[in-house]
Parts: sequence; C-alpha cells; structure tokens
Amino acid sequence: MVIATMATSVFTTWANLRDALLDKLASRDFATLKGNVAGNAIEYSSQAEFMQLLDRARTMAALETGQISLRVYAQNGGRG
Repeated sequence: MVIATMATSVFTTWANLRDALLDKLASRDFATLKGNVAGNAIEYSSQAEFMQLLDRARTMAALETGQISLRVYAQNGGRG
C-alpha cells in the first residue's frame, strides 16, 4: 500500500499522488511537502525537487497500472 500525505490529504496510490502533483504544477503551487510514500520519506522544498518527485510519481504510477514493465526479454530467443 502506498500512502503519502500532502497537507491533510492521504494518497493510497502513486497515480493519486501523481495527479495531485500535476494539479499543484498547474496552479504553480510549490509549497513544501513532507510525507511518506510506500515507506519512503518524501520531502521537497524547491521547484527542482518538486519536478524530481513528479517524475518519480509518474514512473511509479505507470508501473502500478501496468503501462510499463521492468521485465527484460532475451533477443533471438535467448540463443545469443
């Protein structure tokens, strides 16, 4: 389970966090965020850190929804 807090909101998925960050980006609201996502402490206090968190949230949301995969497939049927 993924939980992040932003002000008084709780996010249970990376997709929810990504969407909230995109809303903040649209409104140019880069206020400091402190929280926890999947047991990892997150915090940003600058626009650059915000963008790094948004990139990570986008990647994790894509993994969560199956839009990308970390699976590696062998070329040539694995015969070299």
